[in-house]
Amino acid sequence: YAMGQFVVAGTRYNEVEFRSALKNSKSGDWKGIFISGEMPSEIRNAVISEATTGIVVENGKLNILSTQVDSTSSRGIYAKNSQLSISNSKFIRNKGAALHIDSYSKAEINNTKFKDNKVALYNAPLAITSVSGSSLTNNTYGILNMGNSHISFNNTKVNDNKVGVSSEDVL
Repeated sequence: YAMGQFVVAGTRYNEVEFRSALKNSKSGDWKGIFISGEMPSEIRNAVISEATTGIVVENGKLNILSTQVDSTSSRGIYAKNSQLSISNSKFIRNKGAALHIDSYSKAEINNTKFKDNKVALYNAPLAITSVSGSSLTNNTYGILNMGNSHISFNNTKVNDNKVGVSSEDVL
């Protein structure tokens, strides 16, 4: 749990890995990373896998660069009352929502791939989300956009999902 600034600084050739310490690990083996506070946090060149929720950010600011979030049992990233920027990242095989943008959060997603998730992008009420140059492919639900929210897309592909866009709550 990080109350304040949290910085992960991997490199392209030496990523920082967060995962279960168990030898025969599976989704949900550890709780994940929790970030809260006014100081901006950054995660770059990391792999976060097999958590219940990969990252929870509440009342904070988080910049994610070149990071993979995979095989979570609940959510890849959950943001509430926060500012989130995600670039050049991947969300793969998450059993719930890969990215859940909740109340009073603002998210900017650029050049990011969502593949083989139950829900690629969940935009909850009072959330503002902008997606550019990204792809949402082969998910059960590509986008769940709930009422009283805003979502915009630019040069983004939503294809080969069981349901491309829906406003039904399936979680």
